[in-house]
Amino acid sequence: MENLKEAVKKEIEERYKRVFDRIEEANKEELETQLRNYNREYKKNPKEKLLRFLEKRKEQEIKDRLSHIDRINKAEDFKGRLIISVEWKKSYMWGKNPRCETNTGFKGSSVGGCGYDKLSTSVKEALNNDERILKLLYIKKNENIKTVNGVLFGYGSGYGILPYFEGGVGVGCYPKICESIGLKFERIVNTNNTDVFIIEKKD
Repeated sequence: MENLKEAVKKEIEERYKRVFDRIEEANKEELETQLRNYNREYKKNPKEKLLRFLEKRKEQEIKDRLSHIDRINKAEDFKGRLIISVEWKKSYMWGKNPRCETNTGFKGSSVGGCGYDKLSTSVKEALNNDERILKLLYIKKNENIKTVNGVLFGYGSGYGILPYFEGGVGVGCYPKICESIGLKFERIVNTNNTDVFIIEKKD
């Protein structure tokens, strides 16, 4: 996963550099806005102290992200199947809210609100929680580091360096993403109150 780790580190460093440059060039009013944005308050040398604070935050973000990639790389290989069950419960405010569970023990949160696709928002929680699936995404991305996720995996696979399953995009885009990493994504139950999906290796 070295290509992936290097790209993630570079992306974080470039993002923070843009912030550092903006702070370096900030006048008093702009600096006060930046301090409020980061919930910082310094009586002396505010610009220097804010830059030091953000430098530490940058290093911690890099450390956390690289540690995450290492953990995913050490995950077990995908075997058997992932079963995602989604139950729809009546909500006083939002009609029906979906909540997913998997055969691996994951339990998602209740998805409320309106005006977006709640089913995919629920299902993506289960998919992004499965480190075996993330490992397959990361391996392919590591081998195709310069290819954007939408081209490499299909619509709904996230922006930035690390691929992931987006929510609110409709579950119809998940089969193509799974197919790109050698998996089959199927909906086997679709009722008013229940949806069930199975993810397994392609024959």
